[in-house]
Amino acid sequence: MISISLQDGDLVLSILKLSVDRLPSFLLNQCFAYCSNFSKGFKFQKEELIQMWMAQGFIIQPQDGRNLVIEDIGDKYFNIVLSRSLFQDVVKDERGRITHCKMHDLIYEIACTISHSKKLHSGHANLLEEGSCTNWSRKSVVNLRTFICDGQMLHEMIHDRITNCFRLRVLILNSSVQNLPDSIGKMKHLRYLDISDSKIKEIRYSFSLLYNLQTLKLGRSTKNLPNNLSKLVSLRHLQFPILNFTEKTKQMPPHLSRLTQLQTLSGFVVGFENGCKIEELGPLKNLKGRLELSNLEHIKSKEEAMTSKLVEKKNLNELLFEWDLHILREGSINNNNDLEVLEGLQPHQSLQFLSIKNFAGQFLPSGIFVENLVVIHLRHCERCEILPMLGQLSNLEELNISSLNRVRSIGNEFYGNDATHLALFPKLKKFVLSQMYSLEQWEELVVASNDAIFPRLEDLNIRGCPKLTSIPNIFGSSSHAGVRNFRSLHIYGCEYLWM
Repeated sequence: MISISLQDGDLVLSILKLSVDRLPSFLLNQCFAYCSNFSKGFKFQKEELIQMWMAQGFIIQPQDGRNLVIEDIGDKYFNIVLSRSLFQDVVKDERGRITHCKMHDLIYEIACTISHSKKLHSGHANLLEEGSCTNWSRKSVVNLRTFICDGQMLHEMIHDRITNCFRLRVLILNSSVQNLPDSIGKMKHLRYLDISDSKIKEIRYSFSLLYNLQTLKLGRSTKNLPNNLSKLVSLRHLQFPILNFTEKTKQMPPHLSRLTQLQTLSGFVVGFENGCKIEELGPLKNLKGRLELSNLEHIKSKEEAMTSKLVEKKNLNELLFEWDLHILREGSINNNNDLEVLEGLQPHQSLQFLSIKNFAGQFLPSGIFVENLVVIHLRHCERCEILPMLGQLSNLEELNISSLNRVRSIGNEFYGNDATHLALFPKLKKFVLSQMYSLEQWEELVVASNDAIFPRLEDLNIRGCPKLTSIPNIFGSSSHAGVRNFRSLHIYGCEYLWM
């Protein structure tokens, strides 16, 4: 345990320091002190901070923690520090998960004191804080473990500083840097590389020598994913702007299935060639969070789609499926193939967010909409003629249906009414229906007196439905819960609509 001394007169700092002194381990003290390497008032992204702790070796998996991945232990570390009120201004996403936090100025001073007292700070450099760092010695550069460049430094100056940093574990280049130094392949200890806000366009071949790299974050300037990416056998987190790469990339680098430790993968562009097909996702059992799959028209059959083994990936909570819209316009695709492929991409029951775009089948398979879904987006499914049965999804809170231009009516098939469900769309809060150019009828549903339709609906948005003439009475039900919850109604571009 680390105990630091402060001036007796500084009562506030003395009290705050107790929370630090009582951290249960030396490693937790290191995690806390590491935050001093960022500027005062810095907004930490939780997952990034944990990944940097991992890169520094501050998180160790216990011998009896066989079922825990190291990120889970890092999450526990973060929660312990948070529980001591050493983080503040916590930001959560729409599902209540912590995404960001800050450190109070006084707490930050304590972190700096610990860092300097244990000489932890000498192994890290933040150029935004240190300026040009002209006083660096060659010895200090060689021993540097963290290099953060957030300022507008000259490209040549940055290269000169990091050329000999062979012991770096964390490298963040968010500035005017245009390419990685030739020496990047010699940084054998590098575990965290973030060039997402740099101007780096190409990744050098020597990059594949970073066998210990755990986290790689690329930005919009980077043209393509490295073709030899599969050599980074320790990679756990690969993040890149999927829309940017989808526009430039016809397929993923080959043999990503070799990255068996991979947990975060922003997206996968399905290709034709061996090593680039959807089957590469099969061995990646630890994938979690959000995954976007594009160019799904390259999958030939349901059996091929099943090789992705999405149904076994219980830690994926967001999936986005996208086909090529141009193929839909040309009419050169087999409708039934899209249906079979989507059935083969069956997700795990734990999935919470599902987006389907440019699907070319006549109807969407009901089995793809699993029980735990909270958000569903259906967009540009141009040939879909009927809406899927969604009314019985007990956790669905947001539904967005757009540009299903062959749907003419919404009827009982949408609700899936049966005697076992007392409420239809029981938790739905937001419903958006837009650009449905052929939609003419939204039928009134006859239900038993004890049933309710949209009992918790708060926001109904209908726009761009020029043929729609009426909508059912969904503002009140037998329980009248809808009346209490309803907040906003937006109707635009529906000149024939009356209620």
